[in-house]
Amino acid sequence: MTRISLISLRLLVLLLGALLGRAALAQACCSASNPTEFGVVGPCQHAAIATQIGYQSYSGTYDETGKNHKLTGMSPQDATLLIGGGWRPLRGPVQIQAALPLRWQQRAYPTMASQSAVGVGDAAVALRWTALEDKMTGVLAGEPGMYLPFLDLAAGVKMPTGRATEDGNPDKAGADVTGDGAWQVTATVRVLKYVTRQHAFGIGADYSHQFDRSVPDGNGGKSKFAKGDSLEVRGTWLQLHGMYWSWGAFASYLMGADAHQAGVAVPDSAVRHFRVGASVTRVLSLPAWETTLGVALDPWWQDGARNVPYVGPSVSLSLRRNFL
Repeated sequence: MTRISLISLRLLVLLLGALLGRAALAQACCSASNPTEFGVVGPCQHAAIATQIGYQSYSGTYDETGKNHKLTGMSPQDATLLIGGGWRPLRGPVQIQAALPLRWQQRAYPTMASQSAVGVGDAAVALRWTALEDKMTGVLAGEPGMYLPFLDLAAGVKMPTGRATEDGNPDKAGADVTGDGAWQVTATVRVLKYVTRQHAFGIGADYSHQFDRSVPDGNGGKSKFAKGDSLEVRGTWLQLHGMYWSWGAFASYLMGADAHQAGVAVPDSAVRHFRVGASVTRVLSLPAWETTLGVALDPWWQDGARNVPYVGPSVSLSLRRNFL
């Protein structure tokens, strides 16, 4: 091979490497700072709107001891249409997010006919601040600030717009129960770091507190009830492939304290819940439109969860419109 050919080949390799790196950076810039969250406005975006259709079929339940029980003769299933998005009012590090679910639920038990219902779930709003921004060039780039990750801090409120258990129709067997019936506040921290232009890892935590609500006490009166405070930790992985494809995975673990009724802790009511999942995203029109297919799995082994009424696999498909 001649010297001119070798030089041409080296230039071609360098050019392809630069183009692929820029493609990954372009997609990263138009992606949400955490790929597992719904309606988050990306670092280069002004606003985003999104809709998601999800379906979950339940096959088991966990009691207070962590024992898994199969749902024999039962076929509960849920479908959810989630609508939401985010907006940076000053095009800066602060964004406002909102989401509203519309739920279809079916409950079937051996002793009664199948019941189904449609209703609005609990709406949520949040204020999110990106305190640090990753350059998205990877830790090997040798640039100033290359070790800084994305650091997002958020405070959110979930509102009791859905139907609570005490407001449900007994003949519906819980199919029409679409919400918790109580106000809830959540503090969130998220860290996401691009270790290369194509690979990112993240960790995060949500701490939630639910306020009391009045529920029947079984004696014809009312008493105050609230779920225990909860902490959910999550790890994520993301890989970008060119300008149009990306995929990732997550694992999360929820730990909830005992519930309280009439100011007294309810024995053995603490919650534990482990989940894993994966997703693939296709950019339909850069940078405006993208769609994501996601799957998630609940545990099926003993001690994989506690006090979780229904567990089973789920699938979701979302469509997102970004605005620069």
